[in-house]
Amino acid sequence: MTEYQSVGRDVTDRKQIEEELIRRNTELQASLEQLTATEEELRNNYDNLVTLEKELRESREQYRSVVEDQTSSSAGSGRTGRISS
Repeated sequence: MTEYQSVGRDVTDRKQIEEELIRRNTELQASLEQLTATEEELRNNYDNLVTLEKELRESREQYRSVVEDQTSSSAGSGRTGRISS
């Protein structure tokens, strides 16, 4: 007589866990892509702010230079607008 033995396992729980891991991995990947896009946007905004700050600083320096030139020119003028010595 030949004996036949069957070893069977219920893999339902394992399959459910695998599917849950795949789902969560997909969600994490989507979150990473969103974070990466947000980081890139923030870096671009920062770069723009740095550029604008530099332009503002240069503009202030030009304004200050013009005002100082006008102030020094008017300091040498009398009431009549003539330059006094």
